[in-house]
Amino acid sequence: MTNVPDVETPQVGRSRDRRLLAELLEHNSHLTTAALRRHEKKSARQGSALGSLMVARTLEDISSDVLRVLVMDARGAGYTWQQIGEALHVTRQAAQQRFGGADSVGLREAVGPARRALIAVDQWRQGRLEALRQGFDRSMADALSVEGLTQAWAQVEDLIGEVTSVGRPTVTSRGRYQVVDVPLVFQRGTMKARVTLDRKERICGLFILQPDVV
Repeated sequence: MTNVPDVETPQVGRSRDRRLLAELLEHNSHLTTAALRRHEKKSARQGSALGSLMVARTLEDISSDVLRVLVMDARGAGYTWQQIGEALHVTRQAAQQRFGGADSVGLREAVGPARRALIAVDQWRQGRLEALRQGFDRSMADALSVEGLTQAWAQVEDLIGEVTSVGRPTVTSRGRYQVVDVPLVFQRGTMKARVTLDRKERICGLFILQPDVV
């Protein structure tokens, strides 16, 4: 991962963004497969069903983004919309309507703040707190020290264990802010990280919340 100051709105073709998609796809595929096998063995624990459902829904979203990236690769390699449609078992028009116009994915808007939030959450989890704080605005930097960040994450882990899965972020515009919710599955429950970014993509809000908090 890259430190916050080095992050800018990415192009989909960048290797870092592809690695992120690959890691999310691999991890959530593994967890979804494990959930199905637990059900077969009738050994699913109470409370795991909701987390498994969230992981499966996240996997669907990630797969959609991966498909878009691979369509872009095919277009870059010179394949026509007709050929891409045939590969996807849809018409040329349907393929172009779904993926065209942007040989760039809707990731271009969504992944900028989303990727920044994922990096922030990863830095928090991994204890790279000085790097995390470099991306704070002034009020956040004054309010949250390294010690405060350490204690906050430790309290969450004491309550519900370590993170086992990171889901696909959702981005919401609220006035001049971008609010990014990152689903988190812990060993004993599900939560979400909320990262609020200003227009310069500085972090001005950072929370761990219940999944249903609006």
